[in-house]
Amino acid sequence: MIENITIFHYITWYDRLVIFGFPAVREMSPRRYGGTNGEMIRVLPSTYTELQMSVSHYMSLLFEDHGFSPLTGRLFTLLLFADRPLSLQDMAGKLEVSKAAVSVQIRTLEREALCRKMRTVKDRKDYYVISGDLGATILRSKLEQVRKFRDTVDGILDALGQCGEVQPQDEASHAAFKERYSELSMLYHLLAGKLQGVEKEWLQGRARSLGELDFRSPGYI
Repeated sequence: MIENITIFHYITWYDRLVIFGFPAVREMSPRRYGGTNGEMIRVLPSTYTELQMSVSHYMSLLFEDHGFSPLTGRLFTLLLFADRPLSLQDMAGKLEVSKAAVSVQIRTLEREALCRKMRTVKDRKDYYVISGDLGATILRSKLEQVRKFRDTVDGILDALGQCGEVQPQDEASHAAFKERYSELSMLYHLLAGKLQGVEKEWLQGRARSLGELDFRSPGYI
């Protein structure tokens, strides 16, 4: 089994990345997730339908805890279990919500690089599928965000260094800001460097874990 938590530790230092797996919710609220010491109770469902419902429930809570709509988590779960691309109408019908609500939240998943839009030859509707290699997609997306923030921090530090004389009443504020932003710069340079090697580690581990088998249905190929 791939050591997901070890790999994704680097990413969880940054922003609100959702770790899409039960082990990652161990530090979340015991009250919300029903466990002790922040751990989820792992009651094994007796049927596949119950498992789908359980995953959907926990994903909705997981996404909500990271600042997203619970519906976003339900949509992500729906796509995880889907054996074919789904249209907005398909998803709205399965979740018994409006097409407009689905349209808004599916764009959130697109922005987070968790799904992609596609067209089919049979009609002009937009269909959605989970991103191909979800792990690598998340890594690339987060690495790009880290790099952008790193460059922004460095640009501000450069501007700070080019400022003219600091007034005596501003010296303490200037020193505090420089120290804090220098720490942020160090952190994001560290994160960017670590993440560059994580994608290769992930792809190698994924290949070993899956045996390089393609589990996709013909509808995805």
